[in-house]
Amino acid sequence: TEYQHAYGAVLAADQAFKAAQSKLAGKDEKRTAQLAKDIAALVALFPSVTIPDAPAATATVTAAASRAELALSGIR
Repeated sequence: TEYQHAYGAVLAADQAFKAAQSKLAGKDEKRTAQLAKDIAALVALFPSVTIPDAPAATATVTAAASRAELALSGIR
């Protein structure tokens, strides 16, 4: 389902961030810290592999992903 696809994408983003976190922090510690918070908030929207009774609204997920993307885009 779409939920499981999104769940997998969020977990993959989290893993990719953790793998690159120290390198990113070397470039911009403040933005990397914000990105860590944004990704954690995004992961929290997907509490399990199965769809919860009240899944996060699409707009909420999109906004959380956009915040993470914005934090990442500022790291140069």
